[in-house]
Amino acid sequence: MTEGLRRIFILLFVFAMAFFVVLGIRFYKQTDPWEDVWTDDSDRLAAGSDYSLLQKSKLNLSDVEILAQLDRESATLTNAVLPSVVSIDTRGTVDGEFDNFFRIHSQTVKGQGSGVIVTHEGHVMTNNHVVAGKERIKVTFHDGTVREAVIVGADVSSDLAVLKIIGDVKYPPLKFGDSDDIRVGNRVFAVGNPFGLGGSVSYGAISAKKRAFSDSDVDLLQTSAAINPGSSGGPLVNYLGEIIGINSRIYSGNTQQSGSSSQTSGFIGIGFAIPSNDALHSLRMILGDVPAVRGYLGLGMDNLNRFTKNELDYQDRGGVIVKNVVPRSPAHAVGLQPNDIIISYQGRRVLNMDHLIDLIHKSKVGDEVVLGVWRNGQAHKLRAAVGERQKSVASVIPTKPRDGESETERVRRLGVLVRAVNAQERAMGLMGIVVDEVIPGGDLEPFIETGDIVLAINDSWVTDVLDFYERLSESLATDVTTLTVRRGDKRIGLTIQSVRPKAK
Repeated sequence: MTEGLRRIFILLFVFAMAFFVVLGIRFYKQTDPWEDVWTDDSDRLAAGSDYSLLQKSKLNLSDVEILAQLDRESATLTNAVLPSVVSIDTRGTVDGEFDNFFRIHSQTVKGQGSGVIVTHEGHVMTNNHVVAGKERIKVTFHDGTVREAVIVGADVSSDLAVLKIIGDVKYPPLKFGDSDDIRVGNRVFAVGNPFGLGGSVSYGAISAKKRAFSDSDVDLLQTSAAINPGSSGGPLVNYLGEIIGINSRIYSGNTQQSGSSSQTSGFIGIGFAIPSNDALHSLRMILGDVPAVRGYLGLGMDNLNRFTKNELDYQDRGGVIVKNVVPRSPAHAVGLQPNDIIISYQGRRVLNMDHLIDLIHKSKVGDEVVLGVWRNGQAHKLRAAVGERQKSVASVIPTKPRDGESETERVRRLGVLVRAVNAQERAMGLMGIVVDEVIPGGDLEPFIETGDIVLAINDSWVTDVLDFYERLSESLATDVTTLTVRRGDKRIGLTIQSVRPKAK
């Protein structure tokens, strides 16, 4: 036998002896000698292995008393606020595409948002973009109760709307807090209906104040509390459960987006809310408690183009050209003239016409503002006192036709046939009154063109045809009238001198 085979037999012998020694020990202890041989780890786990769980917390309650108290108080706050927050479901129609027979088929569009009850009578505050143009609105309470609601009015420039819940019931409102008192760093809670999941709460802090965007009539609060799609219109509350803001939009992908359910982008840590003081002011305007006042200078204006810049020897960015000035207005008093270019407002560079309108509207009546003006190749500074314009907030101002004048005669005299924007135009973001036809010889023929969309009369938004005819007829008969008109992709201002009744 070779040396190699001998060593192999010796190793096998030693292994066999060790194996039988182990078996003998197990027999001696009266255990199953084959247990470890035939049972793998998974079988042992299935049969149940010995384990132990930690039975005591690593920290005592006394170690985290403040955090525990915060948890309890947060839960108390949430329980107090949620009954006053509603989920809003909307339904509207838009015109679809043409079929093979050139017929347009309407399509149903659904939307979701949030709102907060602000009166015992059932008035709900929300964002205007949540409910604008919607034909049917339902609100769902935290307990699952569903009720119909109607739109009372809207402050379009601030993106706020007020609903009224149908039903003679006493509702649980939240109190408005003072948003001027809120400080950067204060803890806040955002309550809403994100993604249609029902009432939910997120918390964060006030990150900044006075965040302004050119499409907003108010400065916004910035918060780190999560505002997701469907949360628009819900309240941002302080530790007392008071409304200090109305959730409005989120920042996502370098754009500001409304937090409506139609948006697909999610929250990335930057949300915005309309301050409660502005929301309360809009509520009182809509309900008629205070006059709807916006700053006013009395300007007809337009955006600049490169041809106008060359003609007026102005090559800088931004600026707005003055087209006309309302007589006896603040702009007239300070000496503004047609073809002046307004380049700054209170030291802030004017970007375009919308930007300037927002700056004027934000100014308080009576304030003195400094206007930077480019005239005849030179820069000048003018000081103007901001005037007052009454502003309609989606409510019809009742007026009467001239004595003995029928509705038909009034339309013929004004010289325009108009209609409200249709569902498809609303879905495209358009609002106002559309001019379908200009009648030769009418009062408005020199000013209005077919296809114009009249946005405002005397700085007051207009969305109703009857309201348009009544307010325009009355204004033209008594005073200089300014119209804000969208013509193509431009927004222009028109000034029309008073038109006296013609002798019969």
